[in-house]
Amino acid sequence: MTRRVGETYISRCSRADCALATNGGVHLYAIIETGGFQFRVEPEMKLSVPRMEAEEESNVRFDRVLLVSGDDGHVSVGTPLVENAFVEASVLRHFRGDKVEVFRRKRRKGFIKKTGHRQDLTEVLIRSISGS
Repeated sequence: MTRRVGETYISRCSRADCALATNGGVHLYAIIETGGFQFRVEPEMKLSVPRMEAEEESNVRFDRVLLVSGDDGHVSVGTPLVENAFVEASVLRHFRGDKVEVFRRKRRKGFIKKTGHRQDLTEVLIRSISGS
């Protein structure tokens, strides 16, 4: 079934067809938690995460995996974590993020305060995703 919205045409398709159409095929990905943040990762993906205590060129393992989607389209959702699932990655470099400037002022009081912050980050390359 196809319907027109403005100048575009939207077609309704089965769930599997839509997944293949939007993702270019079903592929492997996972959602991990590190440094208080959640990231969607895929193999061979570069990712900037909060600073990790690991040497450059070393391998790290993320055990806090919240979701794993396999090549076959099967999705495992953890409660809260997926058992026996992990993501392996390599540390590429440590660096500092862009400067964030914080400017505060109170009108009619002469109060002005300007501070800045740069977050320490680690760039990792996702090597593999293993899970059930």
